Amino acid sequence: MRKSELTREKQRLLWEEEMDNEKKQVTYNSSISGETQVTFDIQQYMNNRAMFIGLMCNEDGYEEPFGNVTVNFPDATPNYCGYLNVNNMPDIEKFITDNDIGEFTGFTQRSGFCEYPLYLFNVDKLRELCPDGMDKYETNIGMTSKPETKDLLSWESEFDELEMEANI
Repeated sequence: MRKSELTREKQRLLWEEEMDNEKKQVTYNSSISGETQVTFDIQQYMNNRAMFIGLMCNEDGYEEPFGNVTVNFPDATPNYCGYLNVNNMPDIEKFITDNDIGEFTGFTQRSGFCEYPLYLFNVDKLRELCPDGMDKYETNIGMTSKPETKDLLSWESEFDELEMEANI
C-alpha cells in the first residue's frame, strides 16, 4: 500500500469510529413546544455520583440544552437509575417508555408539591444514544464489565434497601 492509500484508510477508520460514537437523535414530543430532535447528554451529579441525563437540541447549528431528564436528590440512587423531572418536563415519562429508554421502578421521591418517579434506564439503549457519556459514567461507577439491561435484575436488592430506609 502506498502512503496516500494508508492515509485514506486511516481517515476512513477514524470517520467510522467517530460515527460509532456519535450521539443518535430522537424525537421528543412535548405538549408545550411540539416535536424537537434531541440528543442525550449523560454525566453524573457531583454530590452523589448519581446519573444525570440531559437532552440537547440543535439551534442555529449549535448544540444547546433542551431540558434535564433527571433531577438530583441528596440520597444515593442505584446505578443506572434516576428520578425523572416530571415537574419541568411533563411528557418525559411517555418519552422514556415509548422509546424503551427506561422503566418505572415503583419508587418515587417527593420534593415540594411534586413527586418524582424513579426509573431504571435501559443501559443498552443509553449506550446506543450516548456512547461516550455512558462510557464515562460506567468508568466512574467502577463498572469493569458492561452489563446488559437483562443483567440488571439484581437492582431489586438495591431497591429493597431503599424501601427499608424509607420505612425507618
